Amino acid sequence: MGIFDIFKKKIEAKETLSSSSLDEFIDRKSSELTEKESRFNETIKQRLVIFIESLENKVKVLESIDLKDRKADERAKFIVKENLQKYISNVTKLMDKLKEVQGNSEKSLERINMLINDFEKKSFLNYEKATFLIGKELGSIKDAISLFFKNLNLLIEDNKPFLDSIDIINKIKRYIKDLKNQENLENEIKVEIKKGNEEKESSIKEINIGNYNLNLLKNSEKYYDELNFKKKIEEKKANMDRDIIVLRSIIDFKTLANVFHYEAKKMSIINEHKQNFRTFLDKDNLMQLIRLMQEAGLDIKEVIKKTNETKERLESIRIEEERDLPETNKIYALVQDIKKLENRIKEIDEEESRSKKRIDKIKENKLTVIDSLKQELLKFNVELKA
Repeated sequence: MGIFDIFKKKIEAKETLSSSSLDEFIDRKSSELTEKESRFNETIKQRLVIFIESLENKVKVLESIDLKDRKADERAKFIVKENLQKYISNVTKLMDKLKEVQGNSEKSLERINMLINDFEKKSFLNYEKATFLIGKELGSIKDAISLFFKNLNLLIEDNKPFLDSIDIINKIKRYIKDLKNQENLENEIKVEIKKGNEEKESSIKEINIGNYNLNLLKNSEKYYDELNFKKKIEEKKANMDRDIIVLRSIIDFKTLANVFHYEAKKMSIINEHKQNFRTFLDKDNLMQLIRLMQEAGLDIKEVIKKTNETKERLESIRIEEERDLPETNKIYALVQDIKKLENRIKEIDEEESRSKKRIDKIKENKLTVIDSLKQELLKFNVELKA
């Protein structure tokens, strides 16, 4: 061995773990730490027992104090006694709560620290007021608490590597749990994407079948007959519009206006019929207008004849329009079904786009968690393989 070899720091070889053996490592490490923690907790309990017994003895001393022989006026003695009793009560409550301390090392230490800090806050004024006459006896309790804290801190310092290891293993467990949750969520999203794609494929097949049937219907003889029938109706309606214009033209609105221009109600009827001729033709066969024509001495025979003929043809067209057209109805229903399927495919595509963005975000989160996990494992001199 060379003279300088003694100064070389021994480098411990890193343990390499695969993700599949990570759980086994954590179980083994947790088992080791659990045994150590059990011994550590037992030591804390023993220290607590000794500390509580010490407090109990000191409380007995405080309870036996007689202020009669103390040099002070009665008012001062009264204040000291009152605050001493309150201080003893707080110490007793502290002991009772310390006896109930349970849980793992981290929780036990946190609980002990919180109880003693809470005691010191609540009893501070009582302590200050009571020390006026009994400082030594009260000081012994304060010294006991300080000594307990000192010994507890030494215990913690001696066991710091082990306590740090507990913190590390707990972090590792949380990271692994987080990773598993992220992976489960990612798998759930992938399942939803797969279901969406299956539904999309099924919808595309249905659309193709629908379009094939639609093409057959549109090229069928029955549908051509229905188209021709609708075309004839449209022609009849166009002719009907022209006939209505002719009917309106044979009514002498100008003469009616001249005759009734001084009668507001009748002029209102004339103007309404002039502006909404088709509406009143459908509503009452122009009967109000015809009565005004008759009152004005105008010939109404031709108007009545044309009106009746027009109404008959309108009714005939209405009946024809209500005729059932099976092939047209089938085509309409198919077109609506295809539109619904196309809209659903669009929704699936949008859902898939959102889901993929979520997966990308999950993958980013997983990388961050894996990086944190690796950092914690390195504290155990363990390297996680990719």
